[in-house]
Amino acid sequence: MVRQTERVRILGLRPDLWVGPRPFGVGLTKPHPLTGAARDAIFMSSEDAASLGVDEGDAVNVRSETGEVRARVHIMAIRPRNVQTFFPEANALIAAGRRDPIGLVPDYNAVVTITRV
Repeated sequence: MVRQTERVRILGLRPDLWVGPRPFGVGLTKPHPLTGAARDAIFMSSEDAASLGVDEGDAVNVRSETGEVRARVHIMAIRPRNVQTFFPEANALIAAGRRDPIGLVPDYNAVVTITRV
């Protein structure tokens, strides 16, 4: 279980899942149509949320070695001790310049500490 002082791994930043033009406001101010989450969501398991003492919609600080963002808890079926956030909202958590040497895709993984606000 995740404790307030423990760190968890970000599986990756969730890109917006729309292909083609985005309907006005979708994914920006309205909940995402597939997840129901706002863009400031941090997706986590119910086990991790319970361990941190947070509920759906609670504000948390998410900190990595490169930066910090504020997010709102969105509980979903995800592997415990792993979290996900949206791209580009959580770019501050990702080390700049770290890329796959062949595909040049940014490394969207980071170890983070989550604390309740």
